[in-house]
Amino acid sequence: MKIIYVMDPVCGWCYGNIENIKALYNDFKHKVEFEVLPGGMWCGLNTRMQSAQMVNYFLKHDATITETTGVEFGKGYIDFIKNNHDVLLDSEIPSRAIVTISTIAPDLIIPFTIEILKARYFYGKDFNMDQTY
Repeated sequence: MKIIYVMDPVCGWCYGNIENIKALYNDFKHKVEFEVLPGGMWCGLNTRMQSAQMVNYFLKHDATITETTGVEFGKGYIDFIKNNHDVLLDSEIPSRAIVTISTIAPDLIIPFTIEILKARYFYGKDFNMDQTY
């Protein structure tokens, strides 16, 4: 049996789901295999620059995510998106990191994926920077 988690690293709702994914992983990691399939919500022709308009959209939906899931978005993230409107939103880069970890350390795929989500949505890290990974 395998649990396949389809997600996107540049998805606030996926960040909002981290406690559920963590609990599922902790309960079943010794019983079933976990696979992560990162999506491409912001890939190729769908990449966008993080603009002031997008930040307003994100903050509105982030409030709904917090209300629905209880997850808190970090001050680092809020400061990062408010102060950086020239950041490329590209799901491919963090998705490649997730796929790489699934190949070299499959037992760490869920914890790594959670840390990738926290890197952006809690700590405010830029997925375009190598040091983020």
